[in-house]
Amino acid sequence: TPPAIIYNTALYLKGEIQRCLVLCPASVKWTWYEELAKDLDPMFQSLSYVIEGTKAKRIELLNKPGIFHIMNYESLRATIEETHEALQGLLYSFVGDECQYIKNDSKRTMAVKSLFDSDNPPYRSILMSGTPVANTPIDVARPVNMTTPGLLCRNMPDFYERYTQQETAYKVNYLHGALESICDKLARCSIRALRADCGFDFGLILDPQMLSMGERQNRIYRDIQTLLRAELAGMDGFATTVRVRSFLSQTLKLVQVTDGFLYDNKGNALWLPDKDNAKLKWLDGYINDYLPDIEKLVIFSRFKAVLRKLEDRYQKHGVVRVDGDVKKSKERNQLVNRFQNEKGCKIILMNTIVAMGMDLNPATFGVAYDRMFYLMPNEQADARITGINQTGESTIMPLVCKDTVDEALVFKVLPKKREQADAVMGDHGKTTPKISGGITYNDLLDLVG
Repeated sequence: TPPAIIYNTALYLKGEIQRCLVLCPASVKWTWYEELAKDLDPMFQSLSYVIEGTKAKRIELLNKPGIFHIMNYESLRATIEETHEALQGLLYSFVGDECQYIKNDSKRTMAVKSLFDSDNPPYRSILMSGTPVANTPIDVARPVNMTTPGLLCRNMPDFYERYTQQETAYKVNYLHGALESICDKLARCSIRALRADCGFDFGLILDPQMLSMGERQNRIYRDIQTLLRAELAGMDGFATTVRVRSFLSQTLKLVQVTDGFLYDNKGNALWLPDKDNAKLKWLDGYINDYLPDIEKLVIFSRFKAVLRKLEDRYQKHGVVRVDGDVKKSKERNQLVNRFQNEKGCKIILMNTIVAMGMDLNPATFGVAYDRMFYLMPNEQADARITGINQTGESTIMPLVCKDTVDEALVFKVLPKKREQADAVMGDHGKTTPKISGGITYNDLLDLVG
């Protein structure tokens, strides 16, 4: 982010552009705005705007004279005509932060593409992605074709013909030497570095905590696993039967059981008694024993029910919760700032997905109450603690119930996905390594046991 800000400021001061349009995920709009104050004279922040609010308010802000106009991808899609009108006659630059957002959502991609296809395209463009695990070369080709047409290919069919071989209707293999050729061509217009070379993941310690479920939690887990149903006390106090009807539903329910609850058919969270919840008991002990020394703790979960439960449970320690209920990025930043700066606020609870783009330093300890099934949200969440502002060791502790979906996910499925991602992106070195193969049917069966 700082190099993009400094580069565009230099263009503005030289008179080469009159405005910089920044597109980013909604969760980091205000992070961008705050970065302006860190890197530039306060005047530049005062002449920059975060485009949000009602449609009328967004249009008003788009037409204000200023340097940086910051908006999220969905907002551009909703006000594309008005954005074109606001930029008409201006020399402007374009920054696409987390540019993997424009790789495969047709409406979002077309909104961005319309900027480049207009009679007033950007004078300069920067596309940024800190999550290469989300980008296969095919996905990279789409934004590259917008900003530098013809560098890799004429169009997507031409990309497939040049670099790939169709094995089945759903599987594409890269031709020998294709990845090296793609990287060589991208070198003309890009800067790419490994996280380790940028100072990320400084002293990262992944420390999975192996937990044993008690008799009751284990019984409910096995019922979901073998009988596809389980009984818990409902909201009214009577026994409620929770059923599963698909493989995906079964897998999600098994993750919920290891977390200590199940959603019923109405979306209510039915919790096991606290004494039967292995993860909750471990977390109680950890917080009581170590929070006074570590001072700040981050807890991630994919489930809102878990975050709400923990928020109520640990109020005395000073807790803030950031999840889908916090709609505006400015409010999220205020909660994060409270966690960072208030001595009495020691715990932040975050949905794994909404964590993207946030800096949670000075925290150096994080607990992953559960893990997502794919890499990007897990690694994005971890990077909130191990990011570029970190100067010491960071410890991430995934909670893993033995002999459950947790163990298969943390020790088998996710490492295999990381291996594949490294191979596809060439992160093992110049020579593309052989990998152990894709996620197989048996790997999926391991999730449910």
